[in-house]
Amino acid sequence: SIMDAGANIFFVAVARAHDGVIVASYVAREGDYNKPQYFNTVNEVLSAPDFSAKVAPGSRYRLVGNANAFNFTSDNQGRVYIAITTSEYPERLAFPMLQVIIE
Repeated sequence: SIMDAGANIFFVAVARAHDGVIVASYVAREGDYNKPQYFNTVNEVLSAPDFSAKVAPGSRYRLVGNANAFNFTSDNQGRVYIAITTSEYPERLAFPMLQVIIE
């Protein structure tokens, strides 16, 4: 679960692909000063040109930066599920966690 992932998961969000609106979000650490940055990163990715057309339902995407990894997938209803994790946190754990949120 998200709670068990401890220090590896920073932020989880659900958004609508067609308009980029974040409909639910969870910041793992109380008082995390990076919270605005997480929202900015999510908004940046969601507002990329043709984002909703490029994200196929069920496909998995991972963008790795210096400190963080941006993991996301989408469902058939046009919702995007996002987890911002440490860059060391493996895909094999990030995507099953997102799958639990989808279900």
